[in-house]
Amino acid sequence: MVIFRRKRLPQETFPPGVLVHFDEKAGWMRLWIGNVWKQRPGHANERSLLVWDSFRGHTARSTRSCLRECKVEAAVIPGGLTSILQPLDVSLNKPFKNHIREEWITWMANGQHAFTTGGYMRAPSFAELCHFEVLDLHPAGGSEDDELWDSGESEGVGSESGSVSAIEELVEEEELSTEADPSTRD
Repeated sequence: MVIFRRKRLPQETFPPGVLVHFDEKAGWMRLWIGNVWKQRPGHANERSLLVWDSFRGHTARSTRSCLRECKVEAAVIPGGLTSILQPLDVSLNKPFKNHIREEWITWMANGQHAFTTGGYMRAPSFAELCHFEVLDLHPAGGSEDDELWDSGESEGVGSESGSVSAIEELVEEEELSTEADPSTRD
């Protein structure tokens, strides 16, 4: 899911499988909650806990209100503790940001660019940004992530205790790979 801050959807063709939204008032947290968090299997009938950092968008009144409507309790990790209490921030977000930066540099070096009358290079279009290769970050191409969202067809995934153990296994794998590779740390 990609959310851009803008009034209207431009007349561009976006890649298949990429959910693109535009929001004028930075209401993107509500979009994410509705299109990602609420779409989890079993969400409609159960309360849930969402743990995230103290980013301003996470703590906004409108976000808290939306979470209450969805029966979601939010736990906010205090500033400076995210990398300790949220291992995916180190093992997933940092490599993701590094990869996006590499894609940007590649686009800058190799792309066909348009220029303004003043001689400045134009930014990539929204469709070009959505074509950046971000799915190759995971060694399994994201297939392990699908297991976490499975509705119980796989053994150990989908049941209350099974899904927790599957998540714990993935987090443990990421922690071990992070410990082995010091370049992945902040």
